[in-house]
Amino acid sequence: MRKKLMTVALAAFFSCCLSNSTSIIHADEESMIPQETSISTTETSVATTEKSVVFETSTQKKRTVTKRHKKNITIKKKHQSKKKSKKDNHQKQSKPKVSHAPGSVDGYKLVKAKETEYVRKYIYYNQTDSQWNQNDLSIRSAGCGPTSMAVCIANLKNKSITPVDTASWARQQGLYSSDGSLHQAIPAMAQHWGLHCMGLKKDYNMIKRSLQNGNPVIGLMGPGYFTGGGHFITLLSIDRNDKVVVADVASRKRTSKKYDLKYIINQSKQADANGPFWSIYKSKATYKVSAKAVKKKIMKTKKVNTVRAIKQCKKVIANDRTEIEKNIPVEKLIIGQQASADTIPSGKINDALYDLGEQLENYELIYVSTHYEFGQQMITGSNLKANTIDVNEILDALQKKGR
Repeated sequence: MRKKLMTVALAAFFSCCLSNSTSIIHADEESMIPQETSISTTETSVATTEKSVVFETSTQKKRTVTKRHKKNITIKKKHQSKKKSKKDNHQKQSKPKVSHAPGSVDGYKLVKAKETEYVRKYIYYNQTDSQWNQNDLSIRSAGCGPTSMAVCIANLKNKSITPVDTASWARQQGLYSSDGSLHQAIPAMAQHWGLHCMGLKKDYNMIKRSLQNGNPVIGLMGPGYFTGGGHFITLLSIDRNDKVVVADVASRKRTSKKYDLKYIINQSKQADANGPFWSIYKSKATYKVSAKAVKKKIMKTKKVNTVRAIKQCKKVIANDRTEIEKNIPVEKLIIGQQASADTIPSGKINDALYDLGEQLENYELIYVSTHYEFGQQMITGSNLKANTIDVNEILDALQKKGR
């Protein structure tokens, strides 16, 4: 009995211990699971955080790159806009500032014959035409000077000369570039192609007389109707109402009109080389050179012999004297009186002095011949002592200089 009781007691005791042990183990295992879960969760959290950091960093990089990209695009756009603005301004500056010329009238339509364009009887070139721009000469944008001179040369001497010829030569001489032409390029090109050039400044009478004599005149225009900056044009002829036919080498529309000479002069700008107007003409030697002299090459250059030219001029004046002038020595006939401002004096003495001025390329003689009256006109004048000029002094100085 006692043994049974002991056995039952021990069994109960061990059973109780076993139960407690199991519960401790389960408790420990349960407490461990949350811990592992917690660790796992922490790792997941860390991983998520890392991913989040990576994502955020990546986003920041993307945002930074995007910002930089946008900044670069903005800078590029600003630069392009600035560049375009400069280009636009440049184009605006070259465009005429006035769209209508007061007093202008419809002139002559340009016509084409055998690939050559004409305004009236004059050969016309336009600097914007593609046939002159298959090169690096910048004729379209800057070649108004060479093109205007090509118009003069083609009409006076050589029809085969084109804007490409004049621009090429002028650039080789350092007189022309993509920025335009130097004012000295006009007389230089004339001389190179065997023509004469006389700077007329802004003198109305001299410009008119040149055109009346059939000599084209190069004019440098300033901001206004013809251009927004500076632009060479060619004056071709003048009518009895002082309306001028022009060859505007940048515009056929402007070429199709006739303009008051006074308006054209007012549109011009200041220039070097006795500009802004230059008369272009052929040599008009009034004396003959013997064949013997040519063979011996006595005249080594094309320059006119000053002494001989002056003698011939005086001879022409002596032979053409009127009845009133017949008994007056030539030396007295070439003492002139200033004409009134609204008239251009004309007469055989004026013509002879003008021709001599062209031969010698002497501005003073041409000026005198277009502003003073001589011979019978001067003799019949009301005030013989007022504003007179003695051409003998000019001729003596020229002979001493021996040009």
